[in-house]
Amino acid sequence: MGQVYDHNEDACFFNGEKAGDDMETAEEREFEGVLGFVLAVADGIGGAQAGEVASRKVVSSFSSQQVKSPEEMAEHLRILNRYIYEQGQKNQDETGMGATVAGLCRGDEGLFALNVGDARVYRKQDNYLAQITKDDSVAQVLVDAGKLAPDETRDKKLHQITQAIGGGPEFSDIDPHQYPVRIKNRADFLVCSDGLHDMVSLDAMEDIVSREKTPEQIVGKLFQTAMESGGEDNITIIWAEIQTGNA
Repeated sequence: MGQVYDHNEDACFFNGEKAGDDMETAEEREFEGVLGFVLAVADGIGGAQAGEVASRKVVSSFSSQQVKSPEEMAEHLRILNRYIYEQGQKNQDETGMGATVAGLCRGDEGLFALNVGDARVYRKQDNYLAQITKDDSVAQVLVDAGKLAPDETRDKKLHQITQAIGGGPEFSDIDPHQYPVRIKNRADFLVCSDGLHDMVSLDAMEDIVSREKTPEQIVGKLFQTAMESGGEDNITIIWAEIQTGNA
């Protein structure tokens, strides 16, 4: 939970385990010898309780799916987009509900990152964080057009997202993004909702992930810093340390 909203519209999925607003501190999970997995963060939109419903539907959808290729995952998210929209049309309290999502998936074709919306995946390289995913936002459109610097202070209205899973009064198809990731031996990744990266600068995040020693310490310090910076949204963080010889 952040410091503004009275409920948590974020949800996360960690290789079969779902988590919602009941997680208040960092917890470590380990799994070995697993060829396929999904790690994902979803951030609900739609107001009231609707965003909370949508984000949990997104992470729950990964529970019943076999780990997919990038193309199959994209199709899964497109189908999920229509399903969440249609569910919102059936219940007035959930009309317009939707969610952003970002994550890491390992399927038959190897490891890849994915996103729809402005949740993000970063890869740690030396003491730096390289953003793998690309935001679906007004700000990103302006950056791509050369009208806004990537690190320029942004007006709140520029954070408006340009696509999400569900959301909106009318149905709109989506174009989910997939990014192949190669690992020689091991790599570390940060998956987070915008409640983190909107509150904490990239420099500050890089300082934390290079200085803190354990996953719990990294997640805990990132969360603490986001809260001290205002905690204007809910904050969900996955720090993933992946070791494999053939990802």
